[in-house]
Amino acid sequence: MSPKILVVTLNPSIDTQYFMDSPLKPGVQRVTRVERTAGGKGLNVARVLKKLGNDVVCTGFSGGYNGQWIQDSLMNHGIQQHFVEVQGDTRICLSFSGPEEFQPFEVLEAGPEISAEEQEKLKEVVEALGDGMTAGVISGSLPRGVPHTYYQELIQIFNKKNVPVYLDTSGEVLNQSLKAKPLFVKPNLEELELFSGTAIDSEEDIIDAAKDMMEKGAANVLVSLGAKGALLVSDKEVWKANVTPLKKAYPVGSGDSLLAGVTYALSNGKSWPEALRYGCACGVSNAINPQTGNVELEQVETLLNEIQIERVRKEVTNSECSRV
Repeated sequence: MSPKILVVTLNPSIDTQYFMDSPLKPGVQRVTRVERTAGGKGLNVARVLKKLGNDVVCTGFSGGYNGQWIQDSLMNHGIQQHFVEVQGDTRICLSFSGPEEFQPFEVLEAGPEISAEEQEKLKEVVEALGDGMTAGVISGSLPRGVPHTYYQELIQIFNKKNVPVYLDTSGEVLNQSLKAKPLFVKPNLEELELFSGTAIDSEEDIIDAAKDMMEKGAANVLVSLGAKGALLVSDKEVWKANVTPLKKAYPVGSGDSLLAGVTYALSNGKSWPEALRYGCACGVSNAINPQTGNVELEQVETLLNEIQIERVRKEVTNSECSRV
């Protein structure tokens, strides 16, 4: 039976990507192509998990026409969903990309404000859906009105059901969430620096910051390094993945695809290095393709043979770690 994974995306969006054939200049701008996807970090993870063969269920907050569009899109991908309907409209986020000299940028709406009653309903949904899940993924930002401790409360619900949680968030929300001891946390370098409060200039700095995160409650830390690959830190070992840089990359969603690949691999009983290899193969496949949160399975299989995995020998100790 395929692993069943519950993905929580509290602040989804319609991600609209505009492709332009010239740099920005004053006046009217015309685009050559438009891509719209059901976005928010968790939904990117969900699409990749589904493509890899997992049974995926999504939940979160959904409002108005935009929220219905997202639910219809997920249904078209064969993804089950149990969203809590809210009063406000689900947000739209824009990204712009173009030729090599074009500097990509994004415009992100804040999203609707969520009432206390709507927050309680979502907790009830997670409580009901959590039974029988192989893993839970909580990913992305919090909508307005939701306290920084909310992910901590959701992780505690999963913990009561012995469902391991893979978490991707940052800032004070991350700090509070660590208290509930998620199985995995996936920061990028910028988020890791924000957590540690110091500049990270070397691989040793990355590992030390990950160790601090583990001492605060994370059992394991997966650090995405963009074009340089990723580090997977547990209590006994550190694994590093090296990837070949791409000449032309579409990086939005690659960190989500990395998390999806690792979640898929570990949920299917694969080893630590295999999980890191799968994660990076998914991350690179996403970066090759213009569509956000999308991988090609044949491409992933090819990339698995190209990604170099090495064990970094540095002792990392924490009695709460490595609960895979």
